[in-house]
Amino acid sequence: MSVSFQVSDKGVPFDIHVDNSSDTESTDEVIALIREWRFEAAMKDGFPISSVGYLDLLMGQAQAPVSRRPVRKK
Repeated sequence: MSVSFQVSDKGVPFDIHVDNSSDTESTDEVIALIREWRFEAAMKDGFPISSVGYLDLLMGQAQAPVSRRPVRKK
């Protein structure tokens, strides 16, 4: 899922758009979650300014990481 949005000079996301998604059922949920996020505003000449954000999200069942090292038995 690709998402784009604006971030205000206060760090609040707005104008959130799902640009591309293989799971259209999750679109409203993702937008609602991003609305709750807060960012550190971009700065220009020492002052906060609005900016643009882009995200590529993967959604699905979380999986436990696979250990690459053998486990020693004591």
